[in-house]
Amino acid sequence: MGNLCKNKFDKTVLTHTRICAAVLMLVTAAWTCGCSRSNQPRNLLLIVSDALRMDMLGCYGGPAHTPHINRLAREGTLFENAYCTAPTTMPSAVTMLTGCYSRTFTFDHRTVYLDYLDKRVPSAFFRVGDGAHMLAEAMSEAGVDTRVSMENGLVRICNLLQGFSRLPGKKQLPESRRRKIREKLGFQEESLAYEAMYGTLDYLLHSNPEQPFFLFKWIFDPHSPYDPAPRFRAPVDAGTVPLPHPGTFYSDFKNAALRAKLDNNRMSAAERNYVTALYRAEVESVDDRVGAILKALDAGGRRNRTLVVFTSDHGECLGDYGMYGHGRGVHPPLVRVPLIYSGPGIPKGQRVKTVISHLDLTPTLAELLKVQKASPMQGVSYTGIFRGKQLPDREVYFDYFSNLLDSWTRVDGMLSEGFQLVVDRRQGDPEFHLFDLSADPAAMKEVAAAHTATVRRLFAQLQVIRRKNRLLLLEHAGLVRGDLDPATEREKARKLLQTLGYL
Repeated sequence: MGNLCKNKFDKTVLTHTRICAAVLMLVTAAWTCGCSRSNQPRNLLLIVSDALRMDMLGCYGGPAHTPHINRLAREGTLFENAYCTAPTTMPSAVTMLTGCYSRTFTFDHRTVYLDYLDKRVPSAFFRVGDGAHMLAEAMSEAGVDTRVSMENGLVRICNLLQGFSRLPGKKQLPESRRRKIREKLGFQEESLAYEAMYGTLDYLLHSNPEQPFFLFKWIFDPHSPYDPAPRFRAPVDAGTVPLPHPGTFYSDFKNAALRAKLDNNRMSAAERNYVTALYRAEVESVDDRVGAILKALDAGGRRNRTLVVFTSDHGECLGDYGMYGHGRGVHPPLVRVPLIYSGPGIPKGQRVKTVISHLDLTPTLAELLKVQKASPMQGVSYTGIFRGKQLPDREVYFDYFSNLLDSWTRVDGMLSEGFQLVVDRRQGDPEFHLFDLSADPAAMKEVAAAHTATVRRLFAQLQVIRRKNRLLLLEHAGLVRGDLDPATEREKARKLLQTLGYL
């Protein structure tokens, strides 16, 4: 029986490898032909802003002053109902960049003792194997210059940056180049977060304008700590009523006393307003950096040949549901994300109400850029929307994961037919929670008892997705290098999570 299983598995991996080789022969021709069309983007600029709550942006009706992101929306297509698939970075990024659910990229299911938890837990980790064929690899092999500036190391730990070359940091650029960026773009180096922009801006100003590119910029803000640059923080502090602690107390999310206040929801209304204002200022600072990127793109004369996509890996709670931050549920503010496309072939000023999943981001980018991506994907392209086609609402699956999978939270759910179903198995038998988002967009009122047929129907759909994930997991496991030590990889991630304030 063991040999039979092995033979079947080996054939699956061999088939996958043959598919990759065959498709690669088509990539260069497809890219060359596609770039000759006037409405075909030559370049791709993907910007991800970490932990950005959709309803904070001005173009989504939010209170933040975000003129540059608003410009993208005016010049392109804004999706009003876009969803990520997990409320934390690692699983969400896996889905965004592979077109497959993160559950299909976990491996190493031993039980291990973790001293910082003082208990034994199932050991698992998100890992995209070297044998997977990523969109950046397909584009690089077609002659596209693929570059990344990544401010969140968790994405790199998942091995999601295959095919990209890293852009230099501030210290790797000569002062003359940095000075030119400041002078030509009016760029102000206001904080460490702004220093992380130099590589991206330098590339857009100085790279060969005839060379097609795929530039991936991940901005860590407005992820906690909510500590905006002085120019954006000053108005917040100036208009703040007296607080029981200095302002720096609230912008240090590693502060145990602050975490205790947040976790127990023991802040006054003034304190809650202040934390929200700090977050809003961070969002406005992100918009300022997006503006610098767009200005550099304009200065290089490549704006009209570049597809710009702006989104977030997940949202953020700001006192909603009695919680702050992210990663502890699949509430709408955590899984509903901004998504804007702008560039050649994208309708201008269009707002789309169709429900969209990040599972479909990579398939959509591949089709827009005429790139044949080799690795099989669970997602499907929604490019028909840009051609005026009316697509049905997407069935969205959510998986409530921690970044590190120290424990399987056993909470998942789905959005379908205007309802959100959440299945909680943490106490053994599943508990079903249903919310009617058409009448209750914030998902505050439980309606499972009144819609038992809907619960059964959505749960049946959810089980189909679970089964497909388990099957694909077997194939993906064969793409992970056998010499990788999961314990070592997990420890790298744990240390990084600790520096980010998660642990």
